[in-house]
Amino acid sequence: MALGGIGYGVYQYQYEQHQKKLHEQELAAKPPVITKEECIASSCLSVKWLEYPITIIPEEIITVLEDIYTNEQLIVNAYNKYVSEFPLQRPFPMIVREERIFIERLLSLFDKYGLDIPTKSVTGTGIILPKQATGSLDQNLYSKQLCKQWMELEMRRYSLYERDMLPVIQDYPDIKQVLTEIMELSQNRFLGAFTECSH
Repeated sequence: MALGGIGYGVYQYQYEQHQKKLHEQELAAKPPVITKEECIASSCLSVKWLEYPITIIPEEIITVLEDIYTNEQLIVNAYNKYVSEFPLQRPFPMIVREERIFIERLLSLFDKYGLDIPTKSVTGTGIILPKQATGSLDQNLYSKQLCKQWMELEMRRYSLYERDMLPVIQDYPDIKQVLTEIMELSQNRFLGAFTECSH
């Protein structure tokens, strides 16, 4: 009788553990619940009855969002100028496509908060394109010089976003997510690629 009781107890425990595992797998398979504060672009479609603009945001947050957009547009314009000359030169075609994705994600935030897209002049990266004088600078050297400048720019960009912008938008998870994505890719991918091509 005691043995039967022990056997049943073991069975019950195994059954409960199995049910617990199934429940955890079911929860893991479900998409996370996204709030209107967190959603970006198409993920906002999963928030029922959400309409744009979702709220009015403070002028300070608008300024940061505009500055991020302006900086990213500036960088994309500079990349495009180089890629138009050397379409297949690593790492520029790979990076410029990622930068364009960031621009689109930023634009979706402007839509979400009902903001106008900044139209101010986008100039002044600090990037100086070396002159492509015939016979004085070949493409390889040109690319190395440019990569070195971009490497320095990526470090400045990361520092700027971390120091001046990230602390301001802590209460806005959607803006914070996009900015963090830009920073992580800049630090973990772009910087390494420019360091490699500058040597």
